[in-house]
Amino acid sequence: MSLRTVLILFLAVGVLAALGMFWNQHAIERVMRDGYGTTGNIISAKVVSPRFPFVFDGGWPRYVDENLSIGLQWTGRDGVQRERTGIAVSAAYAARIMVGNQLKLLTIPIQAVDDDSSLPVIVEDLDDHLSHIRSTSRFMAAGAGVCAVLMMLVIGWQAWSARRGGPGSATIAAGARRPFPYILGTLTAVMLPFGGYMLVNSYIEQSTLNEILAHGDEATADVTRAYGEVNKAGEAPSYLVTLAWIDKSGRQQAYGPTHISFGKIVWS
Repeated sequence: MSLRTVLILFLAVGVLAALGMFWNQHAIERVMRDGYGTTGNIISAKVVSPRFPFVFDGGWPRYVDENLSIGLQWTGRDGVQRERTGIAVSAAYAARIMVGNQLKLLTIPIQAVDDDSSLPVIVEDLDDHLSHIRSTSRFMAAGAGVCAVLMMLVIGWQAWSARRGGPGSATIAAGARRPFPYILGTLTAVMLPFGGYMLVNSYIEQSTLNEILAHGDEATADVTRAYGEVNKAGEAPSYLVTLAWIDKSGRQQAYGPTHISFGKIVWS
């Protein structure tokens, strides 16, 4: 497989994922705009595999943008009982409806449209879900952009090499040139920018932390929200909290969600 083919595959995955996110966001906004409020019953839940984040609801594949999806049942305005599965929920909402591996069969407020193509929207999870969709869309779009730039560079380099070689290059023995390591080149092209980004991001975070510790003001913050992420069986628990406090000027500040270690948690 050539380097150009690998980059095309990565580009296609990034573009399709970004389009799936955009479509999900558009569908949610349409239901919130044109739908009506009612209540629905949670009837099932399924952990979504990151290797194949799709569900086949009604025979058509649909991209699921979260780690957990649920099934809902409700009665529409037309009196027809409806049921849909593969409804993505955020990590915060998943923590509310899951206790270990057990699902709470709750009745929840939803926004719905009486057709077979629209998923109901969980009102209590709207803000968190849309925030996740937007952030993931930006990440996928950025990844697709990097692959597009790399692919243009590869195409330009190959075209330049072909012109430089000239018509007499065909007489060169095939064994005189060492084959280009396409897989290694692809991994290098992908991992170097990613590693650079992680290095710069880590340096910025450490510099910010040191600046806060050296010159920041001490304050007492309230934990306004705390929830655990839904992990696979056997994985260590992971928790997120949101903090709020009053600064020296009297303004309300908030930060989060941010990870905290399991050993620092005291439940009351």
